[in-house]
Amino acid sequence: MKFLYGIYFFSIILFSGCGYAPMFKENTLPMDEKNLLAGQALFQQHCAGCHGEKGKGDGAIGLLLPVKPADLTDLPLFPAGLIEFSILTGGDTEYMPAWKKVLSQKEIEQIGNYLRSFNIKPVNKE
Repeated sequence: MKFLYGIYFFSIILFSGCGYAPMFKENTLPMDEKNLLAGQALFQQHCAGCHGEKGKGDGAIGLLLPVKPADLTDLPLFPAGLIEFSILTGGDTEYMPAWKKVLSQKEIEQIGNYLRSFNIKPVNKE
């Protein structure tokens, strides 16, 4: 599986012309309660209108777009930093705005951590 992620990551850098490579950096912000709550608040303020309250791509504004916003609930499968890169640059569609002039790097990383937390399940201790 790591091999597939490696190919995916490499292809993103290759097809982007390597011009974005320096901006693609790993999220090292701790995934603690403070950052998750901040990420949740930022997501609700800036992203939920299109992506929906739970990130399923069913937000009120998103329903009016010709392209359905991404379902963000499977994002923990992506490498750390790819989510933030998409937020920073606007993803791969003309309908997703680039947030690099609106949000700080820390805020983008907080949103990234919040999105990764969607599918993290507690370990069942039996």
